[in-house]
Amino acid sequence: MDPPALELSHWESVRSSQSIAVIQTYLDRYPNGLFADVARARIREIEDKARHQQQSSRERETLPAPSSNSALVPRTWQKPSVDCTRPGEPLEFLICADGEIAEWDGRLGRAFRRKLNQAADKQQVRQDERNWIERRSAECKVPRRGDYTTAQLAPLKPCILQMTRERVFVLEAN
Repeated sequence: MDPPALELSHWESVRSSQSIAVIQTYLDRYPNGLFADVARARIREIEDKARHQQQSSRERETLPAPSSNSALVPRTWQKPSVDCTRPGEPLEFLICADGEIAEWDGRLGRAFRRKLNQAADKQQVRQDERNWIERRSAECKVPRRGDYTTAQLAPLKPCILQMTRERVFVLEAN
């Protein structure tokens, strides 16, 4: 096998690895190789992700838990990220009905827009947000459709509030 083909073969074998050590093997062998810049960027990405996860877990440990009380607090001045003149999904009704969730949802919307504006890879930021929304919906057992009263949705409040707060702290940390 010729040298460029060997380098390509080595790169192909390590490029999707989540291990810094594995990617470093490519850089050790080809410090000025065709994919050296990409390899360094992947290592930084993995390091950043690890730092982010460590920071998130520390924040979760120090984050005061919201009350387990699912009583709704009427929304008065808070401006959530959803349009409360036309809520559609059950979660939007809950956000619009509760002041605490509405306040944190508004902060979440602002933090997400800031993160998106600063991002080099906007698609990745959007995908991360979609993944988080899916996880929140699954973990909090949020119904996607249906006619629910706010009283029926109120038990979801502690979970939604906690996950929203955590997401805001994650987005604001970067």
